[in-house]
Amino acid sequence: MMGEYGKEYSHSQVPKETNTREVSECSGALVVGSMEEKPAILHGEEPVYEPARGGLGFELFRSMKLHKDKIAQYIIETGESCTNGHLLDKSIKLAIYLKSKNFKKDDVVCLFSHNQMYSTVPFFAAKFIDVCYSSVEPTMAEEDIIYLFEYIQPKMIFVAENVEDKIEECMKKANIKADLIILGKSQKNLTFDQIIAETPDQEFSPAIVEDLKETAVIFFSSGTTGKPKGICCNHYSLLGKVMTVAEHVTDSGSYNVSNFTLVIGEESYYNCLSYTPMYWISGIGIILMSTIHGSLRTMGAKFTSEGFWEAMEKFKPSTAFLPPGQIVNVYLKWKEGKCKSTDYLRLFVTGGGPVKAYHLDYAREMFPNTAVFQMLGMTEASGLLATFSVRDPESLALQKKYPESCGKIFRGQSFKIVDVETGKTCGHDQEGELRIKSVYMMNGYYKMDTTSCFDEEGWFKTGDLAYINKDDCLVVVDRLKDLLLYTLYNIRPSVIEEILAQHPSVHEAFVIGIPHPTDNEHPMGVVKLKNQRHTDVTPEELVDYVNQRVPSDRYKIRAGVKIVDNIIRTPTGKIKKILMKKMILEGKI
Repeated sequence: MMGEYGKEYSHSQVPKETNTREVSECSGALVVGSMEEKPAILHGEEPVYEPARGGLGFELFRSMKLHKDKIAQYIIETGESCTNGHLLDKSIKLAIYLKSKNFKKDDVVCLFSHNQMYSTVPFFAAKFIDVCYSSVEPTMAEEDIIYLFEYIQPKMIFVAENVEDKIEECMKKANIKADLIILGKSQKNLTFDQIIAETPDQEFSPAIVEDLKETAVIFFSSGTTGKPKGICCNHYSLLGKVMTVAEHVTDSGSYNVSNFTLVIGEESYYNCLSYTPMYWISGIGIILMSTIHGSLRTMGAKFTSEGFWEAMEKFKPSTAFLPPGQIVNVYLKWKEGKCKSTDYLRLFVTGGGPVKAYHLDYAREMFPNTAVFQMLGMTEASGLLATFSVRDPESLALQKKYPESCGKIFRGQSFKIVDVETGKTCGHDQEGELRIKSVYMMNGYYKMDTTSCFDEEGWFKTGDLAYINKDDCLVVVDRLKDLLLYTLYNIRPSVIEEILAQHPSVHEAFVIGIPHPTDNEHPMGVVKLKNQRHTDVTPEELVDYVNQRVPSDRYKIRAGVKIVDNIIRTPTGKIKKILMKKMILEGKI
């Protein structure tokens, strides 16, 4: 399976024999195999690509020149477009400006902006001169922005004009002395357009990174269980993941870097639509892949279900990515009968949050002729860990056989499942914590000790409750931190959440544990209804609906159902369960 570096490599997969998973129910608990079974440890194949000296900036610069005449991106809200060559010219001028500011190795360039025409340019420019880059969600609460300013101490900040005043105020409170550059118009600060206009054309070559394990991008964890942590991903990992992911999600064209070419298939129209911002690793991943592939990315600033369907009609993407929470909104709009599915869409992908069976069902109903599946990604492992392959018929057959699975292991990685009580490695179909090893692992958390995140054998503890089935497909069941303890039994919130979601009046639901003096915790459903027509639905009706359908007595909603107007989320779209639980317990909602 290894190709010689610098030569073309065409991907093929060796078919594997498939088996049938056997499960049974006993008192509501899933009984799957015996602990005496041989441990199920998966090892992905060796990577086909070994990144060469040069780094992200060098490869991006090269690819933008190679594909300079191709359209690089569309912006959904404005309909704007530009070529790779146009972005390259802007990025070179900004890189020259950055270089004049005498950045040191540990200095950070930070972006506070939604997706817009030039929001990618600070990233490209920072990488061209080998300066560390980070991005922060501009709508984040002020206290969180202040915390992140104090945490990473950025030297230069690029800011969308609509949050200029907010960021200035946060900088004052954090006592941060950084250059502020506005992406748009400003009466107070230097603008991006001014820098580009005042920087003369001159010869420029990107920096050559010798140590590819240097931190290239600092991402931030979602902050659902505490303050966000800075996740340090390096050049080697981010470049390596491009080729690894490309084998699975791309069905045409080729990926050409300085020392390697991965041939996927004949050139054809390829356009990926997403609202993924650059503070998600998937956002950076899409930019890296589309730039090296020479294909299109259609970027949205703010998701709306109406905007999504209009973009599908206008831009005709071949691939679309939405997190699971947005699928429900898109589906409800589609059910109104005013939106048309497109024949152009070849792949629909979801991930970035808990994926339920109904999310995939909705997507398949909307796009019956499209490959639909979920992916498992983790920023600490520089992106995707597992998925199925859009080009391999056997992989697609497994996806249909195991719709609950997030797929097969990627190259350069290893998986094992560990019993949460005994620490022993589980066999097939036995639930436990997913632990991983990867050649694409992060360097660590920024300015933090990461020792406790790994076990004594060097496996990273993901915190995901999962199992590996008989066909070596990975199934993620829940987050360990989300498990509830009712008397002596662990309860998976996802079991109740999926039942609640099937009620015709429920738009979205999640489950929390309410403290109980003798039973430890009682499950409570937190529900947002679909629309005003469903306001006559009572919490009692929803409790009865769930309790008649749960697999065992322990899963009954003993703390009732709380109907809320809004579900509070992190900037990355994940539900802030801890905050909402606190507000419910304090009687604030």
